[in-house]
Amino acid sequence: MSTDADTDNPVATVRGSPHSVFRYDRFMQVVHWTTFLVLTATFAAAWLVRYADTREQANGLVQLHRALGLTALFITACRLLWRFVARIPPLPPDLPPLQRLAARINEYALYALLLLQPTLGFLYSSASRTSVVVSILGAIPSPLTPDRNLARLLFTAHGLARCLLGLIALHVAAALFHHFVRGDDVLVAMLPRRRPPRTDTAGSEAP
Repeated sequence: MSTDADTDNPVATVRGSPHSVFRYDRFMQVVHWTTFLVLTATFAAAWLVRYADTREQANGLVQLHRALGLTALFITACRLLWRFVARIPPLPPDLPPLQRLAARINEYALYALLLLQPTLGFLYSSASRTSVVVSILGAIPSPLTPDRNLARLLFTAHGLARCLLGLIALHVAAALFHHFVRGDDVLVAMLPRRRPPRTDTAGSEAP
C-alpha cells in the first residue's frame, strides 16, 4: 500500500504504477545522462581528429578530447561519492543469478574504466610533454616528468578505450533487454518520472 510520502518521494517503491516506481534520484539521473553525453563527445572528438583539415584543427580536437576526458573523470568521482548516500534501486528479485552477477560485474567494470581511462590519458599527456587545458581551469599542472618510454606505455594502456566502448554497448543492450524483453523497471528507474495527466474538472463541469 502506498502513502503520500511514497508518492512524493522520487525514489519511492510501489510496483504496478509508472509514476511510483523505485527510481534513482534526480542527481543520479542527471549525472548518468550527462556522463553519456560527455563520453559521446569525448569519443567523437578523438574520432574526428583523423579528418581534420589543418594541424590547428587536429590539436583543437585533441585538447577537447582531453578536457572532456577529465570532465568525465570528475563526474564519475562525484557519482561514486553520491552513491554512499543515495538510494539505489535493487535489481529485479526474479533476475537469474547469472544475469545478476553479470550486471554487477559490468557496473563495477564501467566505473573502474571511467576512472582509469581519463587518468591514463592525462598521465600520457604529462609524460609526453603535452599540456592539458580545461577551459574553466586553464592548463592542468603535469604530475610527471617527460619520459618517452613511459608515454608510449601509457598510450598503449589508454587503448583500453575499446574495452570501455564494449562495456557501454553491453550496458545499453542490457537496459533495452530489461525494458523490451523482460518488461521490468531497470531502464525506467533511470528515466525522469512522467507526471500523470491532469484532469480539468472545472472544464468538464462547464455547460
